[in-house]
Amino acid sequence: MKKSLFPVLGAAALLILAGCGETGTSSSAAPSEGSSEEIAVSSSSSEAESTGEPTDYPTFDDLETEPDTTGYSISFKAPEGWNDPYLWAWTNDGGANAFPGMAWPGRAMEEAAGGWYQLAVPTRVDMVIIAANQGTETAIQSEGLLIEGKDVWFDGVTDGTANNEDGTTRPTHNLTALYEAPAGAPAAKAYESEAYFGVHVPNAWRTANVYGVDAEGKATLIPTELDSDGYRFMGFASSKYASYYVTDGGSRTSVNFTLRKNNGNSAWFADVGEYLIDGKNEAGIVAYDTKPMPPSDTYRLEVSVPETWTEPYLWAWNKESGVGMFSTWPGEALEKISDGKFAYDVSTTCDQIIISIDDPNSDKEDARLQTADLPENIDTSKETVYATVSGETDATGKYLLTISY
Repeated sequence: MKKSLFPVLGAAALLILAGCGETGTSSSAAPSEGSSEEIAVSSSSSEAESTGEPTDYPTFDDLETEPDTTGYSISFKAPEGWNDPYLWAWTNDGGANAFPGMAWPGRAMEEAAGGWYQLAVPTRVDMVIIAANQGTETAIQSEGLLIEGKDVWFDGVTDGTANNEDGTTRPTHNLTALYEAPAGAPAAKAYESEAYFGVHVPNAWRTANVYGVDAEGKATLIPTELDSDGYRFMGFASSKYASYYVTDGGSRTSVNFTLRKNNGNSAWFADVGEYLIDGKNEAGIVAYDTKPMPPSDTYRLEVSVPETWTEPYLWAWNKESGVGMFSTWPGEALEKISDGKFAYDVSTTCDQIIISIDDPNSDKEDARLQTADLPENIDTSKETVYATVSGETDATGKYLLTISY
């Protein structure tokens, strides 16, 4: 069955390259996932091989975010009980996520010697949170940590409490920042410009391997992880690669595509499927500069808020996968219907929402209000969902949100 590459994903899609051709590796099984094995491929492996395909390939040169060519290292000495740490990193001015398209808790830190973990981030990052034990009953996270724009080693944690708006308290965990490596710590991790990517392949493929090809024609398997929302293969690609290709794991099916002058900073997402060229179905790639939601319908969300909430925002996501509609907190402004009533068409993939008037750049408490997570998922099969922000708050000071149909 022919698969449409243009459902409700929007005009951000950029056609990169059509054509299905064999590479020098397609006749044998590819290396297993996670391998860094390098293989030689023909220098023409990223060239189109069928007729009727576009010759002027769009690139990502015009994305709003400029490429990051420099960065710094974040090292973390995990205290006892802080297992499998993740790094959530962003730019405080505007709240831009350092890893576009990646949901909380962010990116897994890489294990180093002596109980240390590390990641390198672009210089535009100035705030981080380190979280551990995610998905367990002992999940824990640090307070937001302001970074001074240079290599930092977090060694030591101070536990405390903070007051909530309703007078209750919550535990806090502040990390001690050092700007010179302490004894026994690893050296700073070098920054390498890269892009977060996702590849969605036809179900008939069953699996996929993604390779980066450097300027000399050498291909390297890029480690990927399964992702439950349809973009099944996610990973990080270095900007040193001149092109990429994806195969079905060894049965001679491959699709070649080129991201020329990849800025190494913005995410890209590729959809492998079929589309029509000169009356023939050819394998091809469509790429997006932001993560598209899987093809879906929408439900109408109508929200009632306190009269002081004059400009509420919507944050919506899928609870199981963590994938949301928006890349930057607090999401997008709701559409005003009347005083105190707002609406938005929400993807049926999103079964959790937060309503807020949270201004990330404001220090005022009355500008940082939001609802708590819903105890039960929204029934996204309903045509209209009604949400009401009550005047009551939970133990953390977040407002209660009730759902009705």
